[in-house]
Amino acid sequence: MLLAIRNIAHDRTRFLLTVAGIAFSAFLMVFQGSLLCGFERAASRVIDSVDADIWVMAHGVQAFDFAPPLPSDYYGKIRGVSGVRSVRRIASGFAFWQRPNGSRKTVIVIGGDNEIEGEYPVNRRSATLPMLDPNDALVDVSDLEALGLSQFPTDVEVNSRRRHVRRAVLGFGSFLGSPY
Repeated sequence: MLLAIRNIAHDRTRFLLTVAGIAFSAFLMVFQGSLLCGFERAASRVIDSVDADIWVMAHGVQAFDFAPPLPSDYYGKIRGVSGVRSVRRIASGFAFWQRPNGSRKTVIVIGGDNEIEGEYPVNRRSATLPMLDPNDALVDVSDLEALGLSQFPTDVEVNSRRRHVRRAVLGFGSFLGSPY
């Protein structure tokens, strides 16, 4: 112990640099951990927002954003399983969003049945929000600039079809960089 104290007292610059290096390493570990937690939260946002006990997807799907559609007969098969109270469908896919300046942006379009429950932003049974039409779209506040939007409601073009952007939602930004 006496040798360690003498060593620290003898070369204080080396001691301070060592302490600074350890502190910086600890900061980097905390920073990377917080990034990982943020990525996990963003990647699971859609799934966490739906009040569902079981999700049925195609074999080998690693992320909701890349899920291929199931054959249409799966809906009936799942409804026929004993103990299943309800079945709701959600689909996602990539589309092209036409910005007002004429450029295009790749977006992820998510659609679902009317009766989806939870914090899903298109829950049509909400008493506080107006009913949505099938041609309506919602976007996240964080994606407004990327999509070229500045006011609501507004009409846009998605995959060469006219859509009506009703409002913006909060906390539903995409994990992959392509807006939902």
